[in-house]
Amino acid sequence: MSLRISAGDLKGRKIKSPSEKDARPLSGMIKEALFSILSERIKGCHFLDLFAGTGSAGLEAVSRGAEKSVFVEKSPSQVKLIKENIFSLGVESRSEVVLSDVFYYRKPEKADVVFAGPPYKENLSEKIIRHCIENNIMHKDNMLVIQHHKKEKIGNVEGVILKDSRKYGISILDFFFLKS
Repeated sequence: MSLRISAGDLKGRKIKSPSEKDARPLSGMIKEALFSILSERIKGCHFLDLFAGTGSAGLEAVSRGAEKSVFVEKSPSQVKLIKENIFSLGVESRSEVVLSDVFYYRKPEKADVVFAGPPYKENLSEKIIRHCIENNIMHKDNMLVIQHHKKEKIGNVEGVILKDSRKYGISILDFFFLKS
């Protein structure tokens, strides 16, 4: 299976995706919706792609003008795939791949947009929010977007405000900001 970059400098270019059954690449419809909503924030931003998988979200951000995308993924085979995709698109200078469990990732450089697409069955959204706050991945001017299953209910997590929530089939995109 192959995916495509949907807009920007790399529009139409293919990226490889895994053949693994458990992999859930960001669907074209959700990716289009996400980047339509984020359009004003992407150009020149630093994009952090947590649970990066194929790297589809971060590569789309680079294509649409992000200065840099950082991909955090714990699966060595997925990291290899992300690196192959980065190389095939020629965006090595604007990409960084980190082999790490998201919950061990602690980087002082703060991203402008943080996107997390964790495995649906694990209900990790609240844990992701707390991790991003406690490790200064979120700051007052950035946004955290979490893609999760519609059955996962995210409670009120101290320190953040849910600004928007959009449903696409079985998926929800939630957009969080730090409270001032």
